[in-house]
Amino acid sequence: MDQTIIVRVVSDAGRNRIEIDPRSTCEELKEIISAKIGIPARKIKLYADQGYRRPYKGTDSSSLKKAGFTNGAQVFVPAKNAKMQDIINVPKKADDEEEKIDTSTKAGGNPDEEGKEVPDGFEKKCSCGPTDKCLMCLGVTKDNFQDVDYKCHCVGSQKCPNCKDENLIQDVKHIPFEHHLSELRAKCKKKHTPDQRCQDCIPLVDISYKYKPGCTSHKPYPEGMCNKCIPEACILNRQKYRHVDYISILNYPELQKFVDYWLGGHCMEQRVAWLYGYYSEDPNYPEGVRANIEAVYDPPQIGEMNGFQILQDEKEVYVDMVATSLGLERVGWIYTSLNHESFLTPKEIREIARMQERFAIDHPEGVKVPKFVTIVVKPKGDSGESGLDCYMVSDQCQALERDNILEVSEDHTKLITREPEKNEMIANVIQEGKTVKEFDPEFFIVSLSNGQPIDAKEYSILKNYDFLAMNRQFQPNKNDAKDYINKHKSDSSTEKFANFQFLLYIIEKLDIDTVCALAEKIGKGEEVEDFIVELVESLAS
Repeated sequence: MDQTIIVRVVSDAGRNRIEIDPRSTCEELKEIISAKIGIPARKIKLYADQGYRRPYKGTDSSSLKKAGFTNGAQVFVPAKNAKMQDIINVPKKADDEEEKIDTSTKAGGNPDEEGKEVPDGFEKKCSCGPTDKCLMCLGVTKDNFQDVDYKCHCVGSQKCPNCKDENLIQDVKHIPFEHHLSELRAKCKKKHTPDQRCQDCIPLVDISYKYKPGCTSHKPYPEGMCNKCIPEACILNRQKYRHVDYISILNYPELQKFVDYWLGGHCMEQRVAWLYGYYSEDPNYPEGVRANIEAVYDPPQIGEMNGFQILQDEKEVYVDMVATSLGLERVGWIYTSLNHESFLTPKEIREIARMQERFAIDHPEGVKVPKFVTIVVKPKGDSGESGLDCYMVSDQCQALERDNILEVSEDHTKLITREPEKNEMIANVIQEGKTVKEFDPEFFIVSLSNGQPIDAKEYSILKNYDFLAMNRQFQPNKNDAKDYINKHKSDSSTEKFANFQFLLYIIEKLDIDTVCALAEKIGKGEEVEDFIVELVESLAS
């Protein structure tokens, strides 16, 4: 670890974290970036600022150290055709494991797997190595683990092409979105010349169920219409792909406190919080995407027995600024629910669709795609415990909600379409060849896997989760800050303040610029300047 540095790459495709030897050349760094975003290395230019005005010094043959790269350095790459986000994981110790815990509820989980018995483990189907665990090792312990032949000698979070076994995804209902696109592109090979296009290789377009006004071929509707302006019918289909494949919970202690706070009120008031983290490649799926959760933030809210209301939050912009300085972004939300009748209610599905639309990101092919994940906390049986279920909704559902096709349903088991207003045309919803006004919401549910790394602190940005969360019954005060500072006084300057809730608290005591400067040092893993340390520690006096 002492001989490597972290380089944070920012491009049109998103953020990437790369671990590399500082003695490597700039050309070698470009080759790694090229493999991750799909841009030829010769076309990659490295800048130290977002405006692309300050290029890193040195030639391709210069070492990274000579070119000015330090641990946590941020690199901006102008790359319009960048393909996807990725991460090269920091190597863990040989005894590190990724623990896949059973967090699902009996009432929740995967609608595609309802009624299907889940075996204890799939040890013969995986190839993650004897010191690691993957999605197919769920429930495997040292007592029932069976030795198998491995194709590689990777340990911990390290992955190579040999350990990406196709058996890992043979039972998965939703394939990664980028892999789905690759399969479509593969179908059109040799079917036509390079300058032609077919249904499999045409550029992506956003799904739309809106009426297209302004057609000059006829009078305005209802006096006239044609195939060009009529809304496209929505043919209900289960989505084959998903934009996020796996959720890794790096801040399990903090998430547990969120759940405990809800349970402490006897589940009478539902709670909601934003999830902050980053996206990375998931080696268990071909071209898969993993959402890594590092922090939660409770916005101002009103909780009720059957739901919650998020209030206007004047501090939200500051929360996002601190998260960005840490190298994090808002990747999802978590909320509690007492719904036992279905996986998700129609109201929940519509709200998730709105959130995915709100936080959709730009895809290199020019469309918006969702990567905003949902974690639902529900009671787990009669034991007093709770479980987590992770979802997204399909692109089709998101488009129906965005284009105002759906309506409030009194039936908690059905989604319904609204009636068109006078002189209005809306899209029809078709199920099994028939136009329907109500339908099963499970058509739209996309289930995600989740798990918790055992030694998340080894490679997470945030190290501490022992400060009171904002916007709960007991607000943090000066004494809490004093206790926290004294508790971590002997820690390194990077680790002692690596607490998201503490950083949010000191915004009011200092100023947002100082806190962001502190957060940026934490995100880069660099020592904090003495004057900032003294300024923060003065809050304990």
